[in-house]
Amino acid sequence: METGQTIVLLNLQNLYESLYDALNQYYVCLGGQKYVDLGLGTHRVKCRVHKSFKLIVIEEKEVVYKQFPIPLINRLEKHFLDINTVLKNEQKEFVKELEKWVRQFISLRNLHFAAPQTQNYEPADVFIGYHSDTCASVILQVTEKQKGDMELSDPHRQVMDEAKFILLNCAAPDAVVRLDNTVLPRVESEHLSKVYFEFQKHSSLVDFILSDTLQEEGSYVSFTEVTTFSRLLTAADLGQLQEVVPNIEILALQQFDTEHSFLKKIRNFLDGTSGNKILIIQTDFDEELQSSNLIASAKYSSINEINKFRNEEESKTFVYFVTKLPRIEGGTSYVGFHGGPWKSVHIDDLRRTKDIVSDIKALQYLTISQLFEEKEDDLEGKQSFPYLTLLEAEEQKMEQDNTDSLENALDTTVLVRSCVQSAVGMLRDQGQAGCRSTRRVEILLTLLSDGGELQATFLKMLKRRLHTLLITHDEHTVFPKNWVIKEASNIDALQEGGTFRHTLWKRIQAAVIPFLAQLVSVIDRDHNLDLLVDANSGESVKKLWLDIFGNDKLLSVPYSRVFYVCITVLVQNYIVVNRNMGCIMPFSWRIKDYLEELWMHRQFDEFFRKTPLGRYIGDAERAVQVEFLHRYLQDFTSLTMNVTSELLSEGLMCCVNELKGRQEEAESNVTSLPWVHAAYHDFKNRLQNLFRMVTIEPQIAQVLLAKAQSRESMEMVLDVYAALACVEYLEPQALDTSAHSVAWLRQVKRLQGPVELVCSEETFPHTSHKRMVLHPFAGYRQAWRRIHSLSLFVEHMLLGVDDVDQELKPLVLQHTRRLAQVLGENSNLKQKKPFEAVIAILKACKDGANERIFRFGFQPCPVCMGDPHDPLSLPCDHVYCLACIRQWLIPGQMYCPLCMQTVDDDFELRSLIKQNAAFRKQCNAFFIELVSTICFRDNSPPSRAIILHLLSFLMVESGHHHRFLTKALSPFDDSVDKNPVVRSVVLKLLLKYSFEDVKGYLQQHLTAVEQSNILEEHDKTELYSLYINCLEVWLPYWNIIYRSDWTVASKHQLVSVCVCLCVCLCNRDGSQIDQYLVYGVEYKTVRDAVGKAMMECKMERMEEACKSSPLKKSVYLLLALFREVTSLYRSANPSVHPKPEQLVALEGFIEKSEVFTSFESRAFARALVHNQLHALWVLANAAGGDHAVVELAVHLAAVLLSTQQALLQPLVQLAFRPANMQMSFIPTMPDDMLAVAQKAMGLLQWYYCPNGHPCTVGECGQPMEKSRCPDCGAEIGGTDHRPVQGFQPLMIQGDRTQSGHILGDPQRRDQPDMQDTKNMSPAPFIMIRALTHAAMLLGASSHPQDVSPFIKPPVEQPGLFLMAHLLKDMEQLCRALGKGTDDTVCAVHLIICSLTEPQQNREWPVPYDHLLSTKENRNNWEDAVNRDITQQLKLLERQLGKVNAFIREDERVSSNPVMKLTFGDPRLFLQSLPVDSLIHSSAVWSCRERPSLPSLSHIVEQNGGHDALPVLWKFLQREAELRMVKFLPDILALQKDLVKTFQNVMELPCNTITEFLHTSLIASYEKRIKIFLSTWNQLRVSLATNGEIKLPAEFCQEDLDLGSDLQVLLPRRQGLGLCSTALVSYLIALHNEMVYTVDKYTNEETCPVDLTELHVIRYEVERDLMPLVLSNCQYSMERGREMLSEYDLPKIQQQVLTRFLQGKPLVTLTGIPTLVNRHDRNYENIFKDVMAKVQQASLVAELQAYSDVCEALSTVELALGFLAMTGGDTPAPLSLYRRPLPGFGNTVDMEVLRCCDPFAGISKEYKKALGEEEKRQLMGFFMKASADSFLLEMHEFLLLVLKNPNATDTYKPNWSIKDTVMSYMERKDLNVPVDVQEFFPEEVLLSQYIEAWKYSVILKQERNQR
Repeated sequence: METGQTIVLLNLQNLYESLYDALNQYYVCLGGQKYVDLGLGTHRVKCRVHKSFKLIVIEEKEVVYKQFPIPLINRLEKHFLDINTVLKNEQKEFVKELEKWVRQFISLRNLHFAAPQTQNYEPADVFIGYHSDTCASVILQVTEKQKGDMELSDPHRQVMDEAKFILLNCAAPDAVVRLDNTVLPRVESEHLSKVYFEFQKHSSLVDFILSDTLQEEGSYVSFTEVTTFSRLLTAADLGQLQEVVPNIEILALQQFDTEHSFLKKIRNFLDGTSGNKILIIQTDFDEELQSSNLIASAKYSSINEINKFRNEEESKTFVYFVTKLPRIEGGTSYVGFHGGPWKSVHIDDLRRTKDIVSDIKALQYLTISQLFEEKEDDLEGKQSFPYLTLLEAEEQKMEQDNTDSLENALDTTVLVRSCVQSAVGMLRDQGQAGCRSTRRVEILLTLLSDGGELQATFLKMLKRRLHTLLITHDEHTVFPKNWVIKEASNIDALQEGGTFRHTLWKRIQAAVIPFLAQLVSVIDRDHNLDLLVDANSGESVKKLWLDIFGNDKLLSVPYSRVFYVCITVLVQNYIVVNRNMGCIMPFSWRIKDYLEELWMHRQFDEFFRKTPLGRYIGDAERAVQVEFLHRYLQDFTSLTMNVTSELLSEGLMCCVNELKGRQEEAESNVTSLPWVHAAYHDFKNRLQNLFRMVTIEPQIAQVLLAKAQSRESMEMVLDVYAALACVEYLEPQALDTSAHSVAWLRQVKRLQGPVELVCSEETFPHTSHKRMVLHPFAGYRQAWRRIHSLSLFVEHMLLGVDDVDQELKPLVLQHTRRLAQVLGENSNLKQKKPFEAVIAILKACKDGANERIFRFGFQPCPVCMGDPHDPLSLPCDHVYCLACIRQWLIPGQMYCPLCMQTVDDDFELRSLIKQNAAFRKQCNAFFIELVSTICFRDNSPPSRAIILHLLSFLMVESGHHHRFLTKALSPFDDSVDKNPVVRSVVLKLLLKYSFEDVKGYLQQHLTAVEQSNILEEHDKTELYSLYINCLEVWLPYWNIIYRSDWTVASKHQLVSVCVCLCVCLCNRDGSQIDQYLVYGVEYKTVRDAVGKAMMECKMERMEEACKSSPLKKSVYLLLALFREVTSLYRSANPSVHPKPEQLVALEGFIEKSEVFTSFESRAFARALVHNQLHALWVLANAAGGDHAVVELAVHLAAVLLSTQQALLQPLVQLAFRPANMQMSFIPTMPDDMLAVAQKAMGLLQWYYCPNGHPCTVGECGQPMEKSRCPDCGAEIGGTDHRPVQGFQPLMIQGDRTQSGHILGDPQRRDQPDMQDTKNMSPAPFIMIRALTHAAMLLGASSHPQDVSPFIKPPVEQPGLFLMAHLLKDMEQLCRALGKGTDDTVCAVHLIICSLTEPQQNREWPVPYDHLLSTKENRNNWEDAVNRDITQQLKLLERQLGKVNAFIREDERVSSNPVMKLTFGDPRLFLQSLPVDSLIHSSAVWSCRERPSLPSLSHIVEQNGGHDALPVLWKFLQREAELRMVKFLPDILALQKDLVKTFQNVMELPCNTITEFLHTSLIASYEKRIKIFLSTWNQLRVSLATNGEIKLPAEFCQEDLDLGSDLQVLLPRRQGLGLCSTALVSYLIALHNEMVYTVDKYTNEETCPVDLTELHVIRYEVERDLMPLVLSNCQYSMERGREMLSEYDLPKIQQQVLTRFLQGKPLVTLTGIPTLVNRHDRNYENIFKDVMAKVQQASLVAELQAYSDVCEALSTVELALGFLAMTGGDTPAPLSLYRRPLPGFGNTVDMEVLRCCDPFAGISKEYKKALGEEEKRQLMGFFMKASADSFLLEMHEFLLLVLKNPNATDTYKPNWSIKDTVMSYMERKDLNVPVDVQEFFPEEVLLSQYIEAWKYSVILKQERNQR
């Protein structure tokens, strides 16, 4: 400043403050000199300023504008300089031309195959370091260099070419690849590509240095600035460089704190070495840290230092300044092309690699699949596709040339190894087998290592499989060869990959990883990979493994199109799921399926031997074949029964031996694998039964394995041995306590089914086998019969004795032991001797009890000297008949007649000794159970002696008068009938067998009854009716049970009788029977008066005849008008119709009559007279059923028009004002049962367990403890308000109950899913529905336009639709009441009649409105009507008798011949009948009601079955659907096969079920699919309303058939697959519901994969259930009275329990086959799992570049996939993170977040704009608080939660961001910053989440810059 020199300041911003006065020209003049103050620290010094002094500040334009103070800028002269300003005009023209070339270089043509991320590129994206002066700088540099060269032939071209090459040297390789798609000429782009990849050496830094050192001449020092996107060099990379120059030094700017230390290091290197030297200076470029200044300073100082070094030798120094840049869209602020001594070059990847070819350009002409091609593959390809067009052949030749030239383009071995971890990370194992992932990686890396022949073969086959899949993928890809250009145009992929080479590597990995994962998911099923590394697997096993793997036809790996890698693929395991076990036969699951496909061939074994697999096994040595057989046997057992059991394998081998023995197969041959399948199909039931026994009694397995004779047998005897062992274990050891007795009895009942199955003859259909097996075990059946009989005695006698008298227990226990001894000698109770012995023990026990109960023993009544009836014990212990002692004990005579002991006056004359009666009842119960289940079991009746013995028990000869008395079937004679009664109990037992076998006994019994004179002569007609009834009800079942064929003559005779009867009934005039006679004499009087008035045309007499109340008068008159006037229109003869004068008279009467008080009643009367009821028209020759329905509707209309009762108002609205009912809930329509359950349980938070079952959490609704799902046993609940994995909150979707009429097609109402009666009895429920339909039919007749809208789905003719429903109601009501049609119609009329009577005790106010506007109102109305109807039904039998008698007395009816035949005495008018015959009577041959399940259900309801018979009541309630449960094993088997076929298949090859059946080779598919369709069609309505899984309404609207979509069969958790899942879930729920009802009999559980036919409730209605009901429907006839029928309800319940429900296990939902296709990983759950399993530590490394973040995320993602399943070892060398944040704490630069696009896929509901007020509040928050952690939590919440497609269902957009994110942090146990709690604005909502996060990031960036 004092000397007057010019000072230039560059990058010295820290000095500007000290020089502020100088820069501002603030001078002080002293003595003619100018002085200025300079700041030196805290001191100020005056410095003289020379007149020639000049100060020049050089700074970037942006820095000046943004950072310089305004006064400073104003004081300085401002000049903007760039290189262009120093150029000459010619040079400027060069610059323009070069800039044009740059634009062409970066401009892409519009290509439809380019990547979707294709964009418009900036020059800085293409030429690294490009800036506005780049072209000018390059031109200046080139022209200066060529200034002295005067020999240039074309200087312009030379300048441009050189300038282009300089720019090309700094181009990114992806930009060069894109040249073919730019606007540059094709020739030029190819030339530039060749120069770039071949001459400029961009493949690696080593290659560039090698080229550079060879070409550099002249100067002793060379400076090169290198930019890169790859990681910087490390000491490990020196080896490659030292091969070029030994003296190498690598320096990193970050390792130096001062410039001095940096220059010192350079100086030491230069001084300490000799010869050529290479100095590499590296640095990372960081926008935030002002790296540009640092780099510029380092370059300047390093040049100065190196120039100081004088090289005395002829050595050279090469300086390379390497700068790692982040790849950012639009480029960084890095400035390159400095010119001068510096050369610029961009080397994308600094390191050499052999993994992928350096010439990236060459990959453009190859598909990814071609990278995996091998020469032998080409030969196979030519042989496989011989027919090629010339063009295709030429293309293949060109591709082959390219492949040959690029044989080493990709190291596929390294690539596959690099994909192993990621591919395995995609796999998800069934169950919790997480440790399998790590084991799988170990095995694959071992097999892919450089090893022996096994590894080489496996690697070769694996590559070939991948090549095949990739070829298929290429065929499904548009422009598969353009993958390189797509990646070069994909900015996101380039940013993630960093370098272009790494991007392509990742692209190939992304293509290979999913297919490798799919391959591994196939070849490692059931731990199949273990066999290749298992020391116990011989070479033959491994060779078979590899051969199957190499056979594309045997092991097909289906192609599945994959779009991204962030998915999971399920590994199917079929052998013992959730256990750490695997197969021992290679690909045993595939061999099993393969053999099942061959099963359709007749010569199964021979055909198999011709297959490649069969030939391979057949050509092996005998020992190897035996090994294969035993390995396959064990795996087959595990595959079919889901258990690994040596016993079952041995049993299956015995089955094979027996089957071969039957077919006389040569024993010298080794058994081939097909024999295993044949044996399993033949012995399936026995094997499953064996498995069942082993499951119940596990200890028998070891016992049987120890028996060599059973294991090595040539016939299947293991199940017999197992049953024998079970019987031995069932030998009662101690029955002294009730607990021991109950436990023993429970075990007997659990084993009863399997053991009896072994006992049955059907188990051994082959006589040779029976001779072989049954002879050594002749005592086995006897032992089981003994145990079974003893269990009945324990159940009925021993267990209940405590309730009678505890003092009797020693007596019963004593006789229990005695019974065991007697049965041990002979337990065949079909024989006389053991039966009589048991009866003797029973009588002895009864007598012993009598002696203990009674002081004087059980003696005759001292008064009547007979057996005491209703015995009564006086205080003196003398026993009398209750009636006898009642007559004796009168005032003044209160003492015992026998001992004279006084009796108190207040002594209650009741039976005080109920003990005796109760004990006798237990004895009789045991006796009846013994007879029915032991004596009359199997297909043969007991011996003749026993039958006669039982018949003798029904009568007893009186010793006094030598007369016969009757009694109930009992071995005791102490309770005879006072009035003789004939019972059918023994007849029913005998009728279980063929009529031919038992007709003699029936005849003998009938003869005995007739000869006993216990009945009067006139009672014999009823006696014969009893016999005929027994035969009638059993006749239809004999053919079902015994399949006995009728003779042709019998069939013709039966048909002729039916035809005659039908003709007779068809000729009957049904209109003669007047059902309105339910009103009695008063109505009959009115009806007759109307009829007479019609004949005389004097209508005034009608009103005179009616003397009743006004209400009844109106009803009677309307009904009489219908009977006497409207019914005339039914005749086909018009002359019978009412005459015009009659109609006029009736019109006048209706108008004047005071009976019709309302307009509606008058209008209805006129409609009746003129037959103008529209939908209720009386038509000529109408069917009887239709006319009966019209009569019912008219009856209901008459009642509704005449009453004002509140109960009937909803029906009134439906009938006469349907327009008011448009939104009403119609009575008896189905409810949403899940909504009912939710309401019943109150305000609870509902959740779904992992398997989809609904559960609840009380109180706050957040789980605080863990539990198990009651349906499937899955873990539910949680701790500290954090649910366990899979326990998801259920979003209540509201009540699905619909308004209106929603029953649909009336023909579907007999389906099981339409049988729900809403907890009402069937009869009253159907009655309410019939009344509803009748009212709607009335509405449709007058207002059809108002009725149609609330019928869903809509129908064209509502009248006909409702008529069909009403007919269906009558049909169902017939079954429910067990009545004939006439009686059913009469019953409905009686109910309608009862509606006119005022009801007492009705609730007031009524809990419903007359419009039934809500579901609750509708249900309350139903309950009220149900109570009234139920009361009336209790009186139904008596009322029907009266009404029918009254109808028969009606003169209009009694004259009808059919009625005479039906109800009268036909002998009076049919002369051909014998007069003295007792059987030719209408009482004998009249039509009787047939027992049915609905009638039984009605009787159970009437007898309080809900409480008294809970098991039977529940069974009958659900029976219509429960019969479907038997199909559950077939449906599960179908699902299992379909899952096996379609698992991990993205695109289904078939659309419909029919197409699938045409392509399938498995024969069982068609049968099982038809079962599925039938079951679905019968249950679909129940699934829609009652199922636990909510199905969309459209899924359940139509029946399914073979033309339906295939997806309905595939069990999935979404879409149409929900149908299959929901059906299985519903069937399991039905089964479990019944098992819960009888849970005291079972504590066993099983899962669907273990399910067999023995596990589920299984019965046939006609074959099993109805015979059971009929055998317990007893008929009895008391002398002088009619025959009565009565159901033995307790016995029916006991037999239903024993035969169908007992011993059935609970079926869990765990293991249900589910088609889990590839799905996204749930990182929120994964993070929770990892945090729970792995100790967390903070991340210490800083990630500067976006590519580093992506690489780290990829590694972390892979680690998370493993850790979430396997946990982790804390000391393991894996970087663990404090919390799983996408941003990695505060270490990630905001520039990185800017590169991400986290908002794709987020709902628009969260993307609403921020208002100015919200922005102001957010700005205020960031000014007050540091919210870095909260901002990152917001980012995590955005990515993990809000990206969920269903996020809006859980997180409502109107919620506050603050509260939501704070709650999210609390669930993760993170502390919420205090600043956030205090200052974050509440007003910002989730709907503004995206904009709030963006705005927050911008605010944080601005704050950081300040």
